[in-house]
Amino acid sequence: PLVAMIFCLILWLLFGSFLCCLLPWVLIGSGLLIVKWLQAFLQFPMTVVNVALFPTMMIIGMGVSVHILTEFFRSRRGNLDCRDSAKTTIRNLFKPVWFTALTTAAGFGALSVTNLVPVKQYAILAASGSLIMFIVAMTTFISFLSFVKSVPTKKKYLFSEGWVVSLTKKVPTFAKSNQNRIVLFAFAMVGFCCFAVPKISVDSNIFNYFKSGSWIYQDMKYFDKLYKFSGIELVLDSGRSEAIKEPSFLRQVEGLQFYLNSLDSTGRVLSLVDRLKQTRKALYNDDEQFYRLPDSSEMTAQLLMIYLNSGPEHDLSDQIDFDNRFLRIGVPIENLSAAKFSNFYYDLRSNLNKLFPDLDIMFTGPLILYNAQEIYINSGLKRSFGLALLMIGLSFLILFKSVKYGIIALFPSVLPILTVGGLTAFIGISLDLGTIIVGAMAMGIAVDDAIHVMARYITYKEAGQSTRASVKRAVQESGKPVIFTSLILVFGFSAMLFASLIPTIFFGIFVALIMALAVIGDLIILPALLFLTDK
Repeated sequence: PLVAMIFCLILWLLFGSFLCCLLPWVLIGSGLLIVKWLQAFLQFPMTVVNVALFPTMMIIGMGVSVHILTEFFRSRRGNLDCRDSAKTTIRNLFKPVWFTALTTAAGFGALSVTNLVPVKQYAILAASGSLIMFIVAMTTFISFLSFVKSVPTKKKYLFSEGWVVSLTKKVPTFAKSNQNRIVLFAFAMVGFCCFAVPKISVDSNIFNYFKSGSWIYQDMKYFDKLYKFSGIELVLDSGRSEAIKEPSFLRQVEGLQFYLNSLDSTGRVLSLVDRLKQTRKALYNDDEQFYRLPDSSEMTAQLLMIYLNSGPEHDLSDQIDFDNRFLRIGVPIENLSAAKFSNFYYDLRSNLNKLFPDLDIMFTGPLILYNAQEIYINSGLKRSFGLALLMIGLSFLILFKSVKYGIIALFPSVLPILTVGGLTAFIGISLDLGTIIVGAMAMGIAVDDAIHVMARYITYKEAGQSTRASVKRAVQESGKPVIFTSLILVFGFSAMLFASLIPTIFFGIFVALIMALAVIGDLIILPALLFLTDK
């Protein structure tokens, strides 16, 4: 709600109209309602990932609506009536808005290559949402606008007739005068990204979700240090039914347990072995010399029967299966970061394979699950980003009918995302399930703005105008909605800095920072590249 309020405040400052504060929510609300219906139809549950659908649709809808509103009111101020302005808006924006929807859908759709089901579901819904938003924008939303007779006056256009127009007039001149420096700086950032991006880390540890000063974090750390309540589970396969009763197998389990208890990172490990030794000792008046494993399978069976019949609290169903083939050992360990646990897990598996080659050990438990999740996120992040680049790049080639213009438009859209990703690695921030989707989400808007600028540039260039005149008109006409959208998103998502959960805070920071860098890329780096390549 706070983000939505900030959006509305900035819309009012930009357009000077209460109506303009409400109109984008017609588009956002309609699109979101259809997407939520689709989610229910596909029976996708709410998860920690697709809960981000609302801010996703807010970003997409706000970007589209600001471009449409700006174009519509520009036409209205050219003495066109509502219906003609709506038609003009469709003629001027249909192609760029369609390709922005397509490239945004491609960015989200690329996330579906991951093995994580919640991310796949989010990718399907977000990609569908982008296309749904386009359909609603070009039909219902513009039809609705055709009945809007009021127009924000020049006096009320507080920012758009003030520093925004002044800025869009100065930007082309600045880009022209400093084109070499700007491009050199951009490629220096590429070098930084090449160095830092491969070092991006993923850590979905739940301890990282809370601020270090919060009571829940302090309590979790206290209990973890005292009891080591995090842990992994070992499931041992004895090979056949009733085989866990054999003394030879139990002795191997005893050796394994002794080794696990000798490690610094683990707490006290208990298993069926301890229950059998305690029961045998109890039968001999607690004589310590009988605190040892049974000598035969028959004795094991008798000790198990005695233990299980000594009270309802003595239940071993969570440690052995009904066929007496599988035995489970819980290994409590202190909570570790993703990198430290990965090293611990690798060393543990290697050592157990060497020390106990005859034991068939399966590893499971929450920390193993988190480790697998982090591997999936890492591999999925690389594959999805590469696929998104390929699909968006192909879309640009089709849209602009030029390899050169396709690469030029893609470059300033992708650079902010890679830069922010590199910064996270440089300052030691790890990504998690909540922030892994930011790249695809932000790429949608960054690419959208580049499409609008480049599409207008090519239109004027093909009409015979010079490079300088084409850049100037493209920046002045597309610059306002680009700046408006960026301002709304930067200030709106900065409100997430006041959230309680760390992933939510990082989500807001990453989106705001990418949007701020994207507007620089679209309005400064993109024109500089055009000046440099189109002499």
